[in-house]
Amino acid sequence: MVSLRMLLMAVKIISVIVAVCVVAVVIAAIGMWRGLIPVPDVLVSALLRGGEPEHTARYYPADTMVYAWATLAPGDGQFEELQEVWELLNKSRAFRNVVEMAQDDFEEETGIDFERDVMSWIGPEFSVGLLDADLEHEEWVVAGMIGVRDRESAERCLYHWLDYVEDEWHTEFGVDTYRGFDILVSDDGEQAYALTDDWLVFATDERALEDILLRVAGEEDDSLGSRDLFKEARSQLADRRFASVHLSVVEAEDVLQDVAAEIFGAEAMVRAEGEDVDWIAASVGLVESAIVMEVAAPVGIDYPLEVADLGEASGFLPSDTLGFVAMTFDPDVDRWRRALREYEIGDVLTPDDIDELNEAVEAMRDNGWLGDEDGLNADDDLDALLDLALDAIGEATGIDLEDDLLDHLGGELIVTVGDVDVAESRQSPDGNAVDGVVMVSYLDGREEELGDAMGDVVGRLIGYAGVKTDRLNVGADDRAVVLDLDSLDDDLVGYRPGYVLHDGYLTLGSTDDALEATVRLQNGGGKALSANEEFMRAAGWLPEKRQFLGYLDLHRIIRQLDSEDLDLSRDEYRVLEESIGVVAMSSYAPHCADGPEAFECELSAGADVWRYTAVLTLFPE
Repeated sequence: MVSLRMLLMAVKIISVIVAVCVVAVVIAAIGMWRGLIPVPDVLVSALLRGGEPEHTARYYPADTMVYAWATLAPGDGQFEELQEVWELLNKSRAFRNVVEMAQDDFEEETGIDFERDVMSWIGPEFSVGLLDADLEHEEWVVAGMIGVRDRESAERCLYHWLDYVEDEWHTEFGVDTYRGFDILVSDDGEQAYALTDDWLVFATDERALEDILLRVAGEEDDSLGSRDLFKEARSQLADRRFASVHLSVVEAEDVLQDVAAEIFGAEAMVRAEGEDVDWIAASVGLVESAIVMEVAAPVGIDYPLEVADLGEASGFLPSDTLGFVAMTFDPDVDRWRRALREYEIGDVLTPDDIDELNEAVEAMRDNGWLGDEDGLNADDDLDALLDLALDAIGEATGIDLEDDLLDHLGGELIVTVGDVDVAESRQSPDGNAVDGVVMVSYLDGREEELGDAMGDVVGRLIGYAGVKTDRLNVGADDRAVVLDLDSLDDDLVGYRPGYVLHDGYLTLGSTDDALEATVRLQNGGGKALSANEEFMRAAGWLPEKRQFLGYLDLHRIIRQLDSEDLDLSRDEYRVLEESIGVVAMSSYAPHCADGPEAFECELSAGADVWRYTAVLTLFPE
């Protein structure tokens, strides 16, 4: 199959596809509005005909690479949620202005009146598929289907659209027949359309159009929808969904290899033993004025890493936190070595990269930053690169990261950014330091050893940069160590970075105020982010099991900016300001246990799937 890096890259691709799918649904829904009517009659009608999710998958070829689906008539209570969202949006004059302008622009560009010519027949289901791709020649075969409620209205709209295409692209369409369906194909062969009683079908290739029509006519049973891998992926999607995306890694492997090579510059992406990721699926749903997106992929990697579940990190963060990420990790370097031995350096670096790295190693050796370490070869295990980095840091700083620092850590990391006043920072950047905090957990009984290691780090920093230090009482068991940077750079005025060890965490802060606020929350004082209603509204829909948790207050960020900063019109900016809340996200993968000979994932029913979930709240209080 594909490598881990390809999996991560594919997740990025599918996230973009999901975003495009969601935007497409929103645009279609907006276009169906009638003035001040909160819920268009067309959607109520469409609801009565709404089919099961991914209904059109039965019409796409079995080897479809990417399939995206959306509906304007979702079930499981989502339609009622849409009603509430539409009613709230419709109260906004700015939103109505944006909708009217979009309709006017569409009609001016195409000559098609969206309300009269489109909403009379469209819906409720939409889908699009990537059937083939040739990156070298930039050729893509794409097909799509749009639900039809009124064939006569759809036919009039289609011919209006073809008139526009002929004028705009200087092409002409010919009419042919296939399996009893009339098909219209452009003379350059790059556009093909067909209209059935229930579907408007389009494709960038005539053969692809015919392939779908064959299944619509019931003359071919083999399809994406009948494929076991698709059924497996579909079974892992959330029940509440109005959009979904399925990526068949098996079919798209060659394309992903090419994309990975282009992005990472690697000539070879080799799969590790047991690294089988055959599909990635995503769903988007609506619940209580919040959009929930979930990405799932099978776990087929038996790594020796031990990653614990994440605790309730928000209890350590101030209620006005602008954003944070929290995660668990395995600080055991030996287990990382064993995991990296599954790969060779040549799997992730090109020969040119290896040559440049060896030149850097030689330069560091000449400067006394490295001992007599040998250069790296393409067939060396990847753990050799880790050891080289540790040795270089040790030679340069005199600190053994593995023995002096990592061996004492507990495997939990929190990075947070406090409230930021953009206007004040623009006017007086010197006096407006941003409160940032990094918290790393440490093992019981390791506070003294970790304190000694941090003392060595600060001591070397003092000797190298000549900075002064203060020891401050911030409410912890021991005093915090704070650096005075005023004498170094005018841009650092207001920043007094430091650290403190308290209650199982090594906390590094950008200011002494940030350190004091964190310790206060650790001691049970102050108002924590866990008391923030909007954060809890988003986080409440995340799965309880997590190894990663993230949060960003988009509403506050938008209000700190203006329409020019975001390159939006005033009405568009106003819509964002009124409707966008916060986003919270989490991910979880099954644990892997360290056995004497092999490393076996502890999988329970349904647990052998990696999941990423994101929740965006709408209309914040």
